[in-house]
Amino acid sequence: MNKYLLLFLLLVPQIMFSQEPVKPVISNDYLLLIKGDSLNKAQTAKADSLQSWQLKMQYFSRLPVAGVKFGKRLFAIEPLVKKYIEFGGTFTSAFALKSINNTPALQNTFAQGRSSGGAPRWQGPETGEMFSYGPSLSDLEYNGAAYAYDINGRLVNRGAGNGLASNTYDNGIFRNGFLQNQSLSVRISKGPNYGYKRWSINLKAGTGNEGMVIRDNRNSFKNLAANFDATMNKLNITGGYSGVHSRFSNENRGGFLNRIYQNSLLTPVTFDNSYGDLLLAGVQRRYGSNSDNPGFLLADKGHFSKNSQQTGNVSAKLKMQTLTLGASSTLEANALRSDESLKEGTAFFNSGFPLARQKNDHQFTFDGYADLSINYGGGEFKSTAKMGYTRTEAKTDIGYQPQNSTYRYKRSVDEFLGAYHTVFDANNVTAALNVGNKTYHSSTLTKSANFLPSINGFVRINPYVGNSARPIKIVGAYNQFYTEPSTATSYAYYASTQLTPENAFKFFPVTEVSGFTGLQAVKNAEFTSRIEMFDNNLFQITGSYFVRKTQDEIFPVAEGEKIVLKNLADVRFNGFEMELTQRTRWSQRFRIGNTLSFYKWTNKVKRIAPGYANTPIAGFSTVNKALVEGQPVGVLVGNSYMKDQNGNTLIGNDGYPNANASPSVIGNPIPDFTMKLSQDLSLKQWSATIDWEYKKGGDIWNGTRALLDYYGRSEGSAKQRNTTGYVFEGVNAGGQVNTTPVNFYNPNRPLSEAKWLRYGPSGVATDYIEKGDAIRLRNIALTYTLQVKKTAQRVRFTAYAKNIIIWTPYQGADPDQLMYDQANAQGLDFFNLPSTKTFGVNVSVQF
Repeated sequence: MNKYLLLFLLLVPQIMFSQEPVKPVISNDYLLLIKGDSLNKAQTAKADSLQSWQLKMQYFSRLPVAGVKFGKRLFAIEPLVKKYIEFGGTFTSAFALKSINNTPALQNTFAQGRSSGGAPRWQGPETGEMFSYGPSLSDLEYNGAAYAYDINGRLVNRGAGNGLASNTYDNGIFRNGFLQNQSLSVRISKGPNYGYKRWSINLKAGTGNEGMVIRDNRNSFKNLAANFDATMNKLNITGGYSGVHSRFSNENRGGFLNRIYQNSLLTPVTFDNSYGDLLLAGVQRRYGSNSDNPGFLLADKGHFSKNSQQTGNVSAKLKMQTLTLGASSTLEANALRSDESLKEGTAFFNSGFPLARQKNDHQFTFDGYADLSINYGGGEFKSTAKMGYTRTEAKTDIGYQPQNSTYRYKRSVDEFLGAYHTVFDANNVTAALNVGNKTYHSSTLTKSANFLPSINGFVRINPYVGNSARPIKIVGAYNQFYTEPSTATSYAYYASTQLTPENAFKFFPVTEVSGFTGLQAVKNAEFTSRIEMFDNNLFQITGSYFVRKTQDEIFPVAEGEKIVLKNLADVRFNGFEMELTQRTRWSQRFRIGNTLSFYKWTNKVKRIAPGYANTPIAGFSTVNKALVEGQPVGVLVGNSYMKDQNGNTLIGNDGYPNANASPSVIGNPIPDFTMKLSQDLSLKQWSATIDWEYKKGGDIWNGTRALLDYYGRSEGSAKQRNTTGYVFEGVNAGGQVNTTPVNFYNPNRPLSEAKWLRYGPSGVATDYIEKGDAIRLRNIALTYTLQVKKTAQRVRFTAYAKNIIIWTPYQGADPDQLMYDQANAQGLDFFNLPSTKTFGVNVSVQF
């Protein structure tokens, strides 16, 4: 029997590649001969007939043969299948060091105090003095007497003490931080020997610790995830679970860390915060009456923030020839517990401020769909008709103690989708068209939508230039959709818009939005287009453009002591992006690539609801981001100098410019454009990547510099405070050119008349508008890959550095940092924490 089988297998390749159908003669004797053989899996042909047989589908002859099936004038060769269990995984360990980037420039020349009797005088912390307009440190020395605020004694004029010159204390709160983590993932799968998996299970676990660059702050986290995938004939089932648990030493939701940073920068250079947090009487040891010792705040170990995020999902897909049915469900739960209390003796809160916050978010999503495949036109057209339904249920509970205030939000959304997708592929042309409609029904909206159409498609032409393919692809899409803010979004940050910058220490986000019901949906109509041109071996050029019109955008507003959501504005967005990718392959082991991108976007407020013009959306009451018709969303608004009809600055009788009490637009935080350059190189087992970024423009209000100027702690105030006879450019009330000279700081006059105090703690807002231009080396990495076994195991070593170069004319910490970590606070800098540079190594072992 074996010799017949051998003959048959030798003839199979000839059958596959023959141009004419094979006409074998099948006899009863032959059928009886192979009847009991394992190769005869199915035999449907009549024994006494002479039939034509054709190969049903292509067969890769390198695979072993298990048998042959006959039926309906076709035969199919079955591969030999061997079941197997595959085991593998990855272990990764990482360690990184962090340090801060730029911080505002401070003065180390002048002591705490102010002028008295026609000369600057040192005034110690026991006086409650907040300013640093005292005498030069070179004119002071210690008296050596016992003093609760300094081991060296009080400061006196040089020559009246013990000869020990005044110290310049470093009151920084930063240190070198670190980040270390490790993770283990394991994969187990079972399936045939040619790669098809019957089932697979993936498990992953990890832990990590972070020592923040702010001292006495430590974070930790751990995660666990499990996923499975199983295929049973035509049914595929997948599912998974993931959990992430983290703990932070301090929650910064209310700007607690910014509060510490602010006190650190404002501390006079003659006061040492590290000498102690408390006096013998048990009260806080601080430099001024309305200040805090950073050590006093950081010593409160009761602060914490615990967050637990858990997600579970399961899905099933049944494929029956041209029909596919699918369903999936996902459950997400997020639990946050935090203690944000301020202890007794804190500035502005002498009795303390107890605050514990709990927030629980739950969201359940069910999605079901049916896809029907339709092929016609001789195989040139392939189409899919789809019907889908999505149900989303969300719930959020927030509670504050001991305020005993609770907020509960619920929402359910039903969406129905009908879509038709068709593809044409022939003659080096590929084209696709998708048309559909969606409905949107929400329990929190006053009106639902039954007609939200969408249409999109592309055309791809594949011409050849010589031996190189250079396809061109054109894509276009139009889409209408409804949106509304997530019930998990907290708008408590909006409380800051009711405070002035000098009262920022009183900011406590304890009032949430009153509800999400009774609103109109945010209606969006968006058009996008893209063109792609590329050579498969050399380059790719992509250009894209988008425009979106949004009606009834939702924003928070303050009504008495409540925060409510309202449909306030119509907005038009537009932008475009260009990207060029170049690849050079010198050999199989040496490759160089570069990707250059250019991105620009903007928006404009087209309409504002009556009565809500210039409504702030973030910031403070006097300087904020606001809604101004005809301007971008969140344009910067604040006070400026008064001008005459010719645009000249009006100068008062005292020789100083007159400030305008009415706020106006003073800047636009949206960058003019952003460019990015990514470079990569690979040589044998080595690879390297470098990522650059250049951001042009984008205005920023530097409120940090404003308060540092006001209290005399900025480097600029120290350099200019002895300026005399300065004449401001402008005209007086009579229209004549100003000629009145002024002294920026005159010890013979009250301190309130000095240049940096006469306009209040935040000064004139336009004086502190700066450009956010920046060039950054975002990332540089070097990787070495060691193949332990051929294609089976490898070890990968990566050394990297992030944000190690930031060049910017901006005088604050970093133009990309956000005020109080609020997502919508771009363009506002009020003691924003500095960004960090990171140096790290990763080791990954794949087994």
